[in-house]
Amino acid sequence: MDCRLIALDLDGTLLNREKQIPPENLAALEKAHRAGIVLVPASGRSRAGIPDCVKAAPYFRYFITSNGASVWDRARGEEIWSAPIAPELALRALAALGEMDGETDVYADGGGLIGAASLKRLAEFPMPARQLAYIRATRRPVASLRDAVAAARSVELMQILLREPAQKQALIARLREQFPGLSVVTSMDNNIELNSARAGKGAALTALCGLLGIPTEQTAAFGDEQNDLPMLRAAGLGIAMGNAQPEVRAAAGLVTGTNEEAGVAQAIFRLLEN
Repeated sequence: MDCRLIALDLDGTLLNREKQIPPENLAALEKAHRAGIVLVPASGRSRAGIPDCVKAAPYFRYFITSNGASVWDRARGEEIWSAPIAPELALRALAALGEMDGETDVYADGGGLIGAASLKRLAEFPMPARQLAYIRATRRPVASLRDAVAAARSVELMQILLREPAQKQALIARLREQFPGLSVVTSMDNNIELNSARAGKGAALTALCGLLGIPTEQTAAFGDEQNDLPMLRAAGLGIAMGNAQPEVRAAAGLVTGTNEEAGVAQAIFRLLEN
């Protein structure tokens, strides 16, 4: 395969459980960069939530963030493509999420927002301590999330963290029926994420390839969760991690090792040999 661009999900894919890039992955990325391949993190995280270890890598210029609602060019210091949620739709969706048994946060204008009262209640939710610490570090508490959403220039993503994860699939079906203009996906056991239907990691990858003049057939994409499926399907080669959800492995053209086994490095070295 003549690969010219590689898109990489972060959590559960490029990063290990310690939220670091394993040395083997760093070596593979460096080799791919020297071969002229464009390397693009593609995350559900907001731009402000990208971890320092990823920001420190000099070969990452373009960033797909907020589940593909935004593409950021670090060299130019600007957003080069976006697919935000329409303001009126964002407010209606926020109201619907508020009726569910959970706490809502929002990615807007490149950062995370959460109601101050919600932030205090998150410790009651079933989640790893590392996830709770990440949310606390990357969300700006506001007195009224509704007012903050109404004032935002660009609402990228809305998320609800559920108190009862067993309710997730039923709530996803309900939201999809209620809001056909939104993409409703999940990336963790206890969350639901809403984006504009025009967004998605696949749409963002396709848009970035168009801007760079790279055919999508000459791209590879790595992922492990449901929100990665559009990207794996849009890429010339979709690569699922060994720890990926069954539907992600089924949709992939290649399954590599797990994120704890540096599966990204395994597949990149294989690509570079061909």
